[in-house]
Amino acid sequence: MNAGAGPHEHRSTDEKIVDVRAIQVSYPEPHDSMRVHFLTLVRLETAHGMVGWGECTTRAAEASAATEAIITEGFGPLILGRHPADVEAIWRALKRHSYWYGGGGIALIAMSGIDVALWDLQGQIEHVPIYTLLGGRRAEPVRAAASVLFDMSDIDGTCARFADYQRRGFTAAKGGYGVSPDAHFGQDGDRDLTLLREIRATVGDRMDIAADVSVHASWTLPHALKMGRRFEEFALFWLEDPLPHDNRVGYRRLRGSVTTPVATGERLWTLDDYRVLLDADAADIILIDPGRVGGITAMKRIADYAATQGVGVVPHSWFSALNTAAALHVFATLDNGVVFEIKPDPFPMQHELIFNPFAQVDGWLAVPDQPGLGINMNEAAVTRYTAR
Repeated sequence: MNAGAGPHEHRSTDEKIVDVRAIQVSYPEPHDSMRVHFLTLVRLETAHGMVGWGECTTRAAEASAATEAIITEGFGPLILGRHPADVEAIWRALKRHSYWYGGGGIALIAMSGIDVALWDLQGQIEHVPIYTLLGGRRAEPVRAAASVLFDMSDIDGTCARFADYQRRGFTAAKGGYGVSPDAHFGQDGDRDLTLLREIRATVGDRMDIAADVSVHASWTLPHALKMGRRFEEFALFWLEDPLPHDNRVGYRRLRGSVTTPVATGERLWTLDDYRVLLDADAADIILIDPGRVGGITAMKRIADYAATQGVGVVPHSWFSALNTAAALHVFATLDNGVVFEIKPDPFPMQHELIFNPFAQVDGWLAVPDQPGLGINMNEAAVTRYTAR
């Protein structure tokens, strides 16, 4: 682009998309006892050689394989030859194409990675970070929260980890689920209370603590009410997913009966799903994952609607650096952002996938200010972790 050219004066055929790739990757996850996790990455390239990246948050091998098939065989031909700035039109075209099998699930996960890669390209073409394309940054830096799994069989060790996060500068941390299937948070009320009491005694009142109830706990509303009231002594930042995500009546009753903010949403799909939840006054905080809900386009719409209802937003960013970057750009534009979840320890998809990995400093995360996502991809790492 010539110096001084306007933001839309350089739309040339050279910048149209000529290559669409879906790449399955797998990696050992140290935050989950080194279990193998899976993702599908999206790589879009223009004729001019610009490359945009996105993440499809698949997690499981079969979901990654299905996502690759949808992108390669279904969505790819609809993207080739299009300009990355046509992100809205492409988003609608993919929705129309997947009308029979879409609306959520793998189709929307596939759309998510494509959408993020399009925004990445658009920002590079315009020579601005994505948050500028979204209307401008309101927050810089953003408050970080360590996001981990509880080790319910080692309460002392879990407390030591929370103390370590605090020493490293985190002012907030969330724990939940469990590192072993037979010991999840929410399965044993006395154990849950002991854990939270010990963590609070360890970190004092200088760290906000959130607790995520395992889906395997299968709480009923009466049990959630009982435990929610018992948890109040620990002044939790929020209590997450204490009920099945579609139990909106239960969530509304729980919110009206406890002082702890109630959070949910990471397993929802579309704006309509979130709108039903929000219109039912069923949450104080919603969690959104751009690699699942339809990318940056959808995450921004959902977060903005939550703002109209007075509901806070926490990005569920527990996967690769691509998902982290996408969520950070949206989060930086919000008035209703609460805190930004990030894994506290190094892992391949954050610290090897890009040359400029994200790291909190004194409890804060910097928002990338380079064009597009603002990350420097390590394609050798992509090759190294490609699932075979």
